[in-house]
Amino acid sequence: MVTSSVASETPVGGVRRRLAAMDQGYIVAGVLLALVVVFSVTLPGFFSTANLLNAARSASVLGLLAIGMAVVVIARGLDLSVVIIMSVSCAMAVELMLAGHGEAAALGAGLLIALGLGLVNGLLVAYVEVPPLFVTLATSLLYLGFFRLVLLPKDQQAVPAGASLMTWLGRGSVLGVPSPVLVLAAAAALATWFMSRNYGRFVRAQGDNPAAAALVGLPTRPLLVSTYLVSASAAFVAGVVGVSVAGSYDLRAAVTGTQLYDVIAVVVIGGVSLAGARGSIGGVVCAALLLGVIGNAMTLLNMSVIEQSLSKAFIVLLAIVLDSLLHPRDEETARAGDM
Repeated sequence: MVTSSVASETPVGGVRRRLAAMDQGYIVAGVLLALVVVFSVTLPGFFSTANLLNAARSASVLGLLAIGMAVVVIARGLDLSVVIIMSVSCAMAVELMLAGHGEAAALGAGLLIALGLGLVNGLLVAYVEVPPLFVTLATSLLYLGFFRLVLLPKDQQAVPAGASLMTWLGRGSVLGVPSPVLVLAAAAALATWFMSRNYGRFVRAQGDNPAAAALVGLPTRPLLVSTYLVSASAAFVAGVVGVSVAGSYDLRAAVTGTQLYDVIAVVVIGGVSLAGARGSIGGVVCAALLLGVIGNAMTLLNMSVIEQSLSKAFIVLLAIVLDSLLHPRDEETARAGDM
């Protein structure tokens, strides 16, 4: 006797299937709006134009990093070197400006450095077939060690006063909207457009089933390399925005900070499955704003750095556990060990 799969489906399995099929970006947007309402009622000073724009500005660097990471993860990859690439490429751009080179040339060189580092990651993952977890963990240490030892003798250096573009990025605004927020919006719109075209479809096909994508003729190896170039480019843009806002670069933050964990949290909370193929740029941006709002609220509550770190760690763990429950890895992914 043949038993219907629908009839035999457990209530828990049915709920999980329906949740997994939902666009998580809408859920995150709803949670974001709900928290804004709750914090506006309970926290004095939260609901003001200046504070809300400050929360969005603080989330801009995180959002830019997460957009690049999301493209890699959708393709069933992982990039743990994004924060290091961001730090060393932007530090090199600042050092070139201080050495007398023009701002445009220095920023162009910084972008090329970031792309070169991303290319190394992509080649090792796509052609040498080393799992991205190990590749990007190792290269992040290698990149930081090399640049710190050979090319960047100082931990911290201020942006030169003549850097007009970086000055605008750090302090400028359009119609009251801070420049970093505008950069995040532009990057999100561009990434959304690309992911809605053939490139995005190919990336999702690669993330869904790499073997099947190769069988139908997709250039899976170059495609995978391209995702690491996208991640590196986004990391450089994020770094330029972050350095412009701070007025200086600080390599110590790349080692001691928790930014990488925040990026992973944003990607997973935004609905990008670590199993690949699923996720949207809009969801990632909403998740970045969500963490920005939560961070802003914790600051208003005078929570200590340790308390904030513990809260973020709990959010990361919860997001990864939920992702594993909703989007379990298939046997092929488990055998490949690509995460």
